[in-house]
Amino acid sequence: MTKMLDYDDEIAATTQLGGLHRTERGADTLPERAIYARSASVGATLLREGAAALGPLILHEGWAFRYKTLPDGRRQILAYFLPGDVVGFQSATFPTVDHGVEALTAVRYASYSLAHLVADAGAACGRDALTAIAHFAGAQERQSDEHLLTLGRRSAMERVAFIICTLFRRVRALGLDCDGRIDFPLTQQHLADTLGLSLVHTNKTLKRLSGTECLSWKGRILLLHDEPRLARIAGLPAG
Repeated sequence: MTKMLDYDDEIAATTQLGGLHRTERGADTLPERAIYARSASVGATLLREGAAALGPLILHEGWAFRYKTLPDGRRQILAYFLPGDVVGFQSATFPTVDHGVEALTAVRYASYSLAHLVADAGAACGRDALTAIAHFAGAQERQSDEHLLTLGRRSAMERVAFIICTLFRRVRALGLDCDGRIDFPLTQQHLADTLGLSLVHTNKTLKRLSGTECLSWKGRILLLHDEPRLARIAGLPAG
């Protein structure tokens, strides 16, 4: 079996260019080196598909997700962003963005120049700038591989277990968990759009997964009762 990603603190930081600006979450002042800083409410569009690229962003507070849509409105969620994550990195090299980014919760974010983003990232992780960006790009590729593997080969049960387990571990790595509980702002529709399942299939799969007594999910609170078992269902190593 292919060695899976270990979503410990190091892996959680692979979307963050070495954990850049993680200490600035919730700051009331403009983050150092930021071009601008903004807040947005739940459901707000941070980046619009086809819009002019304005440079990469750093999410300082809250959750967001990246998505693409088909002409008939069907949506595929591609990735979730947590505090410290780089959002819209492709806008540093392309004139327009080919995806959208929506706020899943109330968020705070800021825009940075590519030069400052890369330089600060290198300093934060103890690498030169070129190595920092290469590490980031390699980690992004590995995460894309996992997502394709999930959509192409994992069963519905394995897909749901995978997304819940990996998101839980990313949140925990940021120190935002409490006794096995995390704030989990996704809906069943978000899961369905992430995993390529119908809403009905997602609902049935969640009921089956809950029946294993690995987890309970009520409202916005996700509680893991048996993380090792959930990881086995997902095909991941124990945390």
